[in-house]
Amino acid sequence: VDTSPVKRGVWILENLLDMPPPPAPDDVPAIEQSGENKAKSLIELLAHHRENQSCAKCHDKIDPLGVPLEGFDPIGRMRTQYENKAKVVAVAQKRDGQKINGAQGVKDYLMENKERFYRCLAKKLMEFAIGRDLEYFHEDELAQIVNRTVSQGAGFKALVQEIAASKIFRSR
Repeated sequence: VDTSPVKRGVWILENLLDMPPPPAPDDVPAIEQSGENKAKSLIELLAHHRENQSCAKCHDKIDPLGVPLEGFDPIGRMRTQYENKAKVVAVAQKRDGQKINGAQGVKDYLMENKERFYRCLAKKLMEFAIGRDLEYFHEDELAQIVNRTVSQGAGFKALVQEIAASKIFRSR
C-alpha cells in the first residue's frame, strides 16, 4: 500500500552491500505520520527521527539509499507525487554532503563501492551455488574471486565463471 525508504535502504545495505544495520533499539518509536507530524513530508520526518543520536547512527547509512527510490510507487511504477498530491523528493544527502539523486544516484553509489557490491553479489551467488552458507575459511578465496573480477573490469558473466571455477564450488 505504501513505500518505506527505510525498508528499501536496509534491503540495499543487506542484499547489495552486505552491510546489514543493527536492529533498532527497543525504546525507539516507529516513524509515522500522526498528530503533529501529519503535515510533515517524509524527508522532514526522517530528518526529525535522525535527531536522536541512537537513530542517526544507522539512519545516516540507511536513508540516503532508500529515499532516492521514492520515485517508485509500491509496485515499481514511476511517480512524481504521492496519493495526497505531495511532490516526491527522491534525493538524499549523506552526512559527508554527497547527494544521491534517484535510482541512477543509487546505481552510481553502488559503482563507487564496486568491490563491496561485487563481494556481496559473489557471496550470495556462491551460497546459492553450493546450497549452504559460506564459512570463515572461504573468505580468502571469495576475496580472490572478487579481486580477479574487478581488476579485469569484468561483469556478471565473468563473476559466474570465476565462481564455477573456484575450489569452493568444485569441492565439498
